[in-house]
Amino acid sequence: MAQYFLSMAQFIKEGIEAGGEKTLVIHCESERSPSFHCLTIVAAFLMVENRWTLEQAAGHIKSIRPWDHCQSFVEALRMLERFIFEVKALPSNN
Repeated sequence: MAQYFLSMAQFIKEGIEAGGEKTLVIHCESERSPSFHCLTIVAAFLMVENRWTLEQAAGHIKSIRPWDHCQSFVEALRMLERFIFEVKALPSNN
């Protein structure tokens, strides 16, 4: 799962860098709850880009909007967190 989060984070970073002053919109289609998916992707991006823990990313998101995350997404983000802090070969932010 971490490789997908890393790919999404790179895609978002490239969109931000290419957009200049424009806003990057992350849109997720889901009949269940699109905000779960979108905010999970945003949390993963914040964790990868800033080397933040899940708590830091979740706290930042919750300071902007409510986020009732579901347990399966939290588990996936915990795996990403372990990957970020245990793997020394994580791509550079530069």
